Amino acid sequence: MNNKQLELCYDVDDLVDYINKSVEEFFKVNECHEDVSPETLGLDQRAGRKFKVSPPCAIAGQFIAIHKNHTGGLNYYGGFEYVDPDQRKEIGDYVIYTPNWEAENDDCECRILKCINAHNDHVNATL
Repeated sequence: MNNKQLELCYDVDDLVDYINKSVEEFFKVNECHEDVSPETLGLDQRAGRKFKVSPPCAIAGQFIAIHKNHTGGLNYYGGFEYVDPDQRKEIGDYVIYTPNWEAENDDCECRILKCINAHNDHVNATL
């Protein structure tokens, strides 16, 4: 954030709006797939809705994002309450999960990776 943009943030709500707009721009730059269903990620349908998933060639690497108000179902039905805190980042109104690429055998550790792979398989099957 540069000084000019910071000057436009008169209160905390302005700052939060700026952060959310920045996160949404981040999703666009990384060409995220919008409104991805939990089933496409190999999850129970009750695990959430409207996931954002980055493609394999994303600048920032692969990740799954969801609005912070929808993480309850993801935690309970998707098992994401066990995700390592280092793989979970809350930024503005979003929670972004990044995979641990080295955790091939630990179910809790590779939960995000399994979802990303399921999404990639779905996308490849529709090509």
